[in-house]
Amino acid sequence: MRVHRLLILIAALLSACGKPTERIIDACVKAIEERIGDRSHTLDRRDMRANVEEQDGQYRVRSTVVFSPGLPNEYRQKFECRARLENGQGVVTFLQFQW
Repeated sequence: MRVHRLLILIAALLSACGKPTERIIDACVKAIEERIGDRSHTLDRRDMRANVEEQDGQYRVRSTVVFSPGLPNEYRQKFECRARLENGQGVVTFLQFQW
């Protein structure tokens, strides 16, 4: 029984440590959504994942947000988001839309 609990604890700890890029992307998505408010938009997390670069603990995500998707006034806007991990959480340090 103790071994079973120990294995569960180890698995939980390992899952909490995994995929820092997902935590970075989550932080960037949250920052983007806070910045644009309730405007209709979509973000392609797969594209964001494919465009993550890491250097010295700083992550840079470059991608595109689509505003008013599927509507006649749909348009795309490129962005760059930089973030780092602090206490296991993504913290955005820079967010810029290339208007």
